[in-house]
Amino acid sequence: MEQPVKYWVPSIATCGMTMVTSDRYPAWKGNMLIAALAGTHIARVEMNGTKPVGEEKVLPGIGRVRQVAQSPDGYLYAITEGTGLLIKLALFPLHFWLPSAHASAPSPVSAALSALVVKAAVYIL
Repeated sequence: MEQPVKYWVPSIATCGMTMVTSDRYPAWKGNMLIAALAGTHIARVEMNGTKPVGEEKVLPGIGRVRQVAQSPDGYLYAITEGTGLLIKLALFPLHFWLPSAHASAPSPVSAALSALVVKAAVYIL
């Protein structure tokens, strides 16, 4: 039997999982998003081919994440258990959050950093 390429000890109680293929999340393209029931977050695992090379906890403490999926229009959604939240992940430019940081057009560096800023729109089911 082949061993997993990524696992957690203690377990985050993995549930739903999706690979980001959308152009809406250019910095995350090719990454795996894993729903974490016990971890109460979404694990974003950076991949280099079939090898995990990094990890980030997205929305820590949001609740027991049951499923994460990419819709046909390319947006990423997650749903939590118990709290019944439907979360739409959307990337916003850095200057959206820090308007005083850019008196003019964003620089290439800040444009690259903008992909790292995530805003979640939360809907109650």
